[in-house]
Amino acid sequence: MIRRLVEYRHLMLWVYGIALLLVFGTVLSDVWLDIDFQRWANIALLAIAVLVTTFGALYGLRSRWRTNPIGKVFFAKSMVLPLVLWQGAASSWLSTEYPGRQHVRFVIYALGVAVYIPMLISLYREQQRDRDREADT
Repeated sequence: MIRRLVEYRHLMLWVYGIALLLVFGTVLSDVWLDIDFQRWANIALLAIAVLVTTFGALYGLRSRWRTNPIGKVFFAKSMVLPLVLWQGAASSWLSTEYPGRQHVRFVIYALGVAVYIPMLISLYREQQRDRDREADT
């Protein structure tokens, strides 16, 4: 069990390290290469939209998010954040003024506000409970 955890952490460190090297290497290589940062930013936005959507779907379908208050608010956030990213991706790939864009933006961002308020309250309560438990010991 501990060995798996160590291996997992080791793998994640490699993933983060390689990602950082690729990002900063790309930025630095702009001195020698003509890099279309707008296109690569759009590709990165599309990729993160896919990854966050996949994470939200897996969390919603495979986790027991209904069993505790944090799970419920985290699930709500996991359903709204992909909408923000997909709206941004649509704007960057299609047009910044597609039909109904301002209505779509309002609905998505208002939903974001609605799900993050309970998330902040839940986080504060959980942190307070942890501090109270530590104070009691």
